[in-house]
Amino acid sequence: MLPGVPARSKAFSITVIAACQVAAMSLWFSASAVLPALTVEFHLTAFTQAALTSAVQLGFVVGCVASAVTGLPDRGDPRRLFALSAFVGALVAEPMHLVGHSRGGHVAFRVAQHFPDRVRTLVLAEPGGTVAAG
Repeated sequence: MLPGVPARSKAFSITVIAACQVAAMSLWFSASAVLPALTVEFHLTAFTQAALTSAVQLGFVVGCVASAVTGLPDRGDPRRLFALSAFVGALVAEPMHLVGHSRGGHVAFRVAQHFPDRVRTLVLAEPGGTVAAG
């Protein structure tokens, strides 16, 4: 529990976790979503379409196995690992809408500064500390 944040119900916590999982797993379905457009533009065969979809899913499986074998969730905070994984997935996807709250505003500002082509919009909500351009 965070200081100054009221305790929430178990149902609320599970709902937030489920929503985050669905949002992060949306990358899993990305190949299926863009496949029709890719097929038209690049004249993909049925085999190539299946291979593309399988490659995306295989990437998720390899990442999960690597995480389990190395014990990453046991070595650090699993919430941070999940957030970092989702963030890296967002970085390689379409430009994102980035929101930073409190000290996270400083991190969001730095991401926008270093990866301007990956950030569509930046919202700093109650940024903590000094956010300098340098």
